[in-house]
Amino acid sequence: MLTNKQIEEIQESLLSKKNLLMQLSEQTQTDRQPVLLDQSSVGRISRMDNIQLQAMQIDSEQRRQLSIKLINSALSRIEEKNYGYCVICEEPIAIERLRSDPAVVNCIYCAQKSA
Repeated sequence: MLTNKQIEEIQESLLSKKNLLMQLSEQTQTDRQPVLLDQSSVGRISRMDNIQLQAMQIDSEQRRQLSIKLINSALSRIEEKNYGYCVICEEPIAIERLRSDPAVVNCIYCAQKSA
């Protein structure tokens, strides 16, 4: 069972990670915009590079948004006082596992069974 201090530390870690992800999302917003097809202003190779950069940024943004959803879910579990328990077997999740990935929802045993 987690102590209040451990939960507070994890909550701070989750909030910090969420803020960082949101900042990265904001900083890369222009890189995810549609690429202009006007070859008179941008060469074909540069446009291809921009399209590749856009695709990578869109993929990164999708992963960031998934991480934010998982973090929000973990923060909700903290608020509901059921954080740190496996959603499958309802046993406590090891603190080392939670520190490694604070948004994790399964204990190691259930995670291995479902893999």
